[in-house]
Amino acid sequence: MSDSKSKERRNQRRIRYEAPATVTAGQHSIAASTKDISDRGLFFFTDARIDLGSEIDMVIMLPEEVGLPLSGMVCCHGRIVRSDSASGQYGVAVEIDRFAPVPQV
Repeated sequence: MSDSKSKERRNQRRIRYEAPATVTAGQHSIAASTKDISDRGLFFFTDARIDLGSEIDMVIMLPEEVGLPLSGMVCCHGRIVRSDSASGQYGVAVEIDRFAPVPQV
């Protein structure tokens, strides 16, 4: 007998990908570090608390090896769906609704 709460809820395969990133939530930009990513979501760590439901933009460098539709400097737009804290760090799950390339200057 299995507990439905412990079942995997993701439909997409997550790829372990650790990289520095910048998160913008409202008027605030904060440093973050990704843990994993898929074409519909990502998980990152940060020192700042971000409210559930908040919309964010995250700028990150994605290599082609990750296998997502875009590579290079990318801006991910999404919504916070989970946030846990431990030892002064927040682990944050984001549901991504779009990726866009960051223009090169």
